[in-house]
Amino acid sequence: MDEPQQTGDAAVCPSCGRFTGPYETCPYCGARRKGRLSLRAVKLAALVVALTGLAALWLAARATEVPLITVETAQGTMNMAYVRVKGQVVRGPTYDPESAYLSFWLDDRTGEIHISSYRDVTEALLAERQVPDLGDEVEVAGTLRIREDYAALTLNAPEHLSRNRPDPLPVKAGALTELDEGLRVRVRGEIRDVRTPYTGLTILTVRDDSGDIAVTAGDAMTALWGPLPDIAPGQLAVITGTVTLYKGTPQVSLPSPDNIQLLGDSANAVQAPTPLGSLTAADAGRWIFVQGRLITREPFSSGFKGTLDDGTGQITLLIWQNVWNSLDEPAILQEGASIAVQGEVKLYHEVLEIVPEAALDVRAAPAALAIPEPGAPGGAGTATPPAPETPVTALSACSQADEGGWFRVQGRIVAVSGFNGGLKATLDDGTGQVTLLVWQRIHNTLDDPTALEVGATLDVEGQLQVYAGELELIPLGATNIRWLAPAPELAWVSIGDLSPRDVGRAVRLRGVLGIPTAFSAGVKAELDDGTGVITVLLWSNIAEDLEVAPAGGMLVEVFGEIAIYNDALEIIPRSHYDWRPGP
Repeated sequence: MDEPQQTGDAAVCPSCGRFTGPYETCPYCGARRKGRLSLRAVKLAALVVALTGLAALWLAARATEVPLITVETAQGTMNMAYVRVKGQVVRGPTYDPESAYLSFWLDDRTGEIHISSYRDVTEALLAERQVPDLGDEVEVAGTLRIREDYAALTLNAPEHLSRNRPDPLPVKAGALTELDEGLRVRVRGEIRDVRTPYTGLTILTVRDDSGDIAVTAGDAMTALWGPLPDIAPGQLAVITGTVTLYKGTPQVSLPSPDNIQLLGDSANAVQAPTPLGSLTAADAGRWIFVQGRLITREPFSSGFKGTLDDGTGQITLLIWQNVWNSLDEPAILQEGASIAVQGEVKLYHEVLEIVPEAALDVRAAPAALAIPEPGAPGGAGTATPPAPETPVTALSACSQADEGGWFRVQGRIVAVSGFNGGLKATLDDGTGQVTLLVWQRIHNTLDDPTALEVGATLDVEGQLQVYAGELELIPLGATNIRWLAPAPELAWVSIGDLSPRDVGRAVRLRGVLGIPTAFSAGVKAELDDGTGVITVLLWSNIAEDLEVAPAGGMLVEVFGEIAIYNDALEIIPRSHYDWRPGP
């Protein structure tokens, strides 16, 4: 059959004249039509063109660099734009483990921008340990969001963040200033203190021979990288971090626990020992480490003084009472003992002193330490161990000629009285008596201050002093007082049974307090137990230490010594431990 001729109407069969639409073969007569473009070809062509266009767009996008902007040029018309910024991390990071939300602040010297990332991106940064921290140089690309008061950028892919962490600069702790803010540093020193002012913040105090610096570890660091290792004062450490400011004071921010390297117990190894003979008044304020032999020692009202000699020179060792009370082994400070001390050099009345600031600054010198004998020329010597235990001396063998000497005595307390600086007890060993003077700050640190009463048997070490013609034995600290036997418990006494014959007697009373009245040296109030009335006298140092202030109508229990004043009986508590509000 011959093929029909093509007519002018492309939609009409040229053979039978009927409408055929898009068909290439007439459905009525079967005639084939020429010059008709295949619909399949059109579809294939359209697909090829579309794919080619997408590929071209993708190649163009890949070839086009994400625009780099500055924070000050970001404006509302750029909202939701995909841009790039770079600068230094100045705040952050903050991290929420539950939502895996991470954020930090970037400064490009024209302004600050808030950078954030979410779950998948954050987890990838954590896995690669690429989370930026203070002081890091960072370049980041993401979606820009313009807020009314600040600009923010969301990181959409971990590979769109690059970080450069500067090498740390070795510095001295005391040399850092406000101008070092943002500087990455490395500090080597001794951990002096570890404290947690509130949950989520740990502050370490690190000292070297130039001074000390605070090192902070926040909750964001813990959430990101885990807790700090076990750290205790006295350990030597190398710490790497970034200098930040707190109220204008430099401190070091710790980025992760990996940035603190513990080197073990310092054993006073922050620096080499300083020869005492090389010290001058110009060294006042300097932190030093010295080793020598203790050739003299004496207590005073606020602590302990001794003379340290290393064969090249001497220096006064001053230990304040709070440091003395914290010493693990006060017995190392025996006359003739070799010790190692670190502390600040001070000048007092033209005399050089070394003043340790904590108990860990005072230690027994190493056994291998070579210290010449006092007064001998410098050079090798033989270290002596701490002096043996002080022998017990009979009180009959002590005299005013022994003033300044260190003695150990044993005896029974036969009388106790308080005064405005502490407590005095008369100690009797059967051969003689001595006044035991216990300063209030020492009395407060006793394991049981109330046990220092008439009838107790003690073993006491202290320095012998002469006051108003009487011998006094003054212990340096609570560790110098040991109980050999407790005092027998005293029964309660009725006030009505007391008389002037009981003056000097220690008693226990219970009653209702009258209205207190203040006088120049303290507070007075009458105590009534139903059988009689007596005046209770509280010296000012005792009244100030009471947990509950005296008030009229208060039921109290009082232990003290009976005295008489203007023909009226008084009971005088020796310390605030002898006063207790009743049930």
